Amino acid sequence: MSAKKLHINIAFCILIHFVLILAALTPVSANETYWEKFSSNGSLTLWVNSKTGLPKILDQRTGAKWVSLPESLEKQNDLWKTIYSSAFIIRFLSKETNANTVVTAYTGASDCHKTIEPIPNGARCKFTFNSQVQLSFVVEYTLHDDLRMRINIPYKSIEDPKQSLLDIRILPYFGHLTPGSNGYVVLPDGIGGIINASRIKSLRYIPSRVYGERFFWTVERNRYDRYGPQERYLNFYDYASPNFLYLNMPIFGIVQKKAGMLAVISGGEYQAQIGPEVTPDDLLLSVSPQLIFREITYDMYTRAQSSPVFAVKDRTVDYYFLPEKDATYAGIARKYREILFSSSGKKQRLKPENRYRLRLFFGVQTVYKDVRELLTLTTFKEAEEILMDLHQKGVRDLDVIVVGWSNRGYLGGNPRHFPPDRRFGGTSGLKRLIATGKKLGYSIGIQFDNSYTYKRNRGYSRQETVKDIQNISIDIGFGQKEYLLCPEIAWERFKEHDLKRLQQLGVNGLILIDGIKQGMWACYDDKHQCGPPEMAQIFQKSAETIHKDNPVGMVGGMIHLAPSVAAIMDLSPTASYICDQAIPLTPIVLHGKVGYSFEPINQRRQQKREFLKMVEFGGIPNAFLTANSLEKMKDAQHNLLFSGKYEDWRSATHSEYQIYSDQLKSLQTMTIHDHYQLDRGVFMTVYEDGVSTIVNYSKHTYDFLGIKIKADDFAIINRNHNNK
Repeated sequence: MSAKKLHINIAFCILIHFVLILAALTPVSANETYWEKFSSNGSLTLWVNSKTGLPKILDQRTGAKWVSLPESLEKQNDLWKTIYSSAFIIRFLSKETNANTVVTAYTGASDCHKTIEPIPNGARCKFTFNSQVQLSFVVEYTLHDDLRMRINIPYKSIEDPKQSLLDIRILPYFGHLTPGSNGYVVLPDGIGGIINASRIKSLRYIPSRVYGERFFWTVERNRYDRYGPQERYLNFYDYASPNFLYLNMPIFGIVQKKAGMLAVISGGEYQAQIGPEVTPDDLLLSVSPQLIFREITYDMYTRAQSSPVFAVKDRTVDYYFLPEKDATYAGIARKYREILFSSSGKKQRLKPENRYRLRLFFGVQTVYKDVRELLTLTTFKEAEEILMDLHQKGVRDLDVIVVGWSNRGYLGGNPRHFPPDRRFGGTSGLKRLIATGKKLGYSIGIQFDNSYTYKRNRGYSRQETVKDIQNISIDIGFGQKEYLLCPEIAWERFKEHDLKRLQQLGVNGLILIDGIKQGMWACYDDKHQCGPPEMAQIFQKSAETIHKDNPVGMVGGMIHLAPSVAAIMDLSPTASYICDQAIPLTPIVLHGKVGYSFEPINQRRQQKREFLKMVEFGGIPNAFLTANSLEKMKDAQHNLLFSGKYEDWRSATHSEYQIYSDQLKSLQTMTIHDHYQLDRGVFMTVYEDGVSTIVNYSKHTYDFLGIKIKADDFAIINRNHNNK
């Protein structure tokens, strides 16, 4: 080789070497370098970032990109780079201090090692923390033919030698929305709510509990003996606060410009939280679930402790990617309805009960200067007279439910219900009421609440109450010695003692189960330990057993029970203040499957507006009445009503019954297909056969294709007119 060629080759090698060194020293965006394609089904493509473990979905139908990593990542400081780069955020309990400390760890941190390998239809990622956490777990990303990405955390893959893992937050910023965009977040908050990206303001991540109110325990020492035993009290957060949501479904959604996404917590949903977040730097709006493995509780010295793992099973979240035509909150609700009531999963047990609902309240205990007595508001004889009067006025279809009928009135003798209190008329009086109702063509049902009892009551022992982690009975009566009952023991007692009595009475209406709306809690008693998953299963088995003879209703909207019940009472018609707008998310899921009701006519604060809201959201009207005055209810232990004397509400109840029977009842057999705003204060609800309702909350008449809808009124639009 000539010297000239040798010099050229040497120079070329030096140049290549210099380029390689320069490339190694130059920071390259993770968005451009580390993405690897793992699966594609023709509509969706799954990519995973080998540096962060973050997934990315490309939707060929809409052109949408579903990512976690903001484009502005490189502009942030090191802390936000770590947070944004985290596919999962972990919380664990550190016992290095006397009080114990809840510590947060990020998979985007440098001490978290990631290994990624392909699996059928996706990728498996292992995250290993090598420092204080001493934790590792595996996550599987897979694409499925029904256009969803599944995120699964196999329980057996978790290596947690210190038994300190509390929860894992899944994809904190997946599908985030930027300020000023037209998208919004969908939350199952109350009736349903949305947070608009067009009006983003700072919002830190405070997740709320799925299925029930989130509660906490306080410890107080006996006031008579400063060295005596301590007692535990149950306290509820104030849900009027904008910092908390009331979640009745394990779902959330995100709507972008031309695409939508529904996320369903399908594994571990009974111990899960969901929360929106707006980052303080870029104002990125996102929503994500937090899957709980161990609960945080407190010992007698208020030190944080972790509970046992109640659900020893995989944790799973399914992300369904919707086409452009379904990229609305109505499309998200329709998709979840399909999942909830599908033939491959939970099945609807009964036809929805759609008759006008009347609850009659019989009595409750009052407490005045430590003297307890039964306040009798209705007797069985007076209830018969009310039913005969309604029938005479033309009320034909009626579901009647008797409340507070049992021993000592409403909750007074729990867990004993039978015999019915003699001051109401006893067993013979209740039998006559049921017989009279049947003769008039009405169904007569009974309400039960097996969730708690009083210390002075008979028929239970302290061993049957819910215990905290120190094995102390929990007082939920704020000093009145009112205890939660173990749900399994309470259900077995109900099945053994009460179901047979109902059959003997000839009850033919709804068995309305109360107490579920309080949420799901954990009992740490070694003899009957029960966590939220077991409690949910008990409720579902209870409903399925009862429905063999009677339709089942529940008070409150626990959607996991919806396929097993025929009616829901007292569904919230609103969302919390954290949402920009209330939407009929729950009604779209339930309508045509389960009949639901909102506030009774006699409990409404704004009579006309709440009636119209019931029409807009497809509810069944109801009343909650008594025969006598409620003046003394102010001294009642459970003050359920502020107005409800039948004589005062006779005309209004009959009038609303007629409107419902003549115009709205026929809609109850249909599913809701769509819902949207036509104009300011004007909303349309579209049913499956094309029939629609238009509700006008404004102060002006609204013209819809020649149909005039007056202010504070509604109209029903038939299919032919709607298609013009």
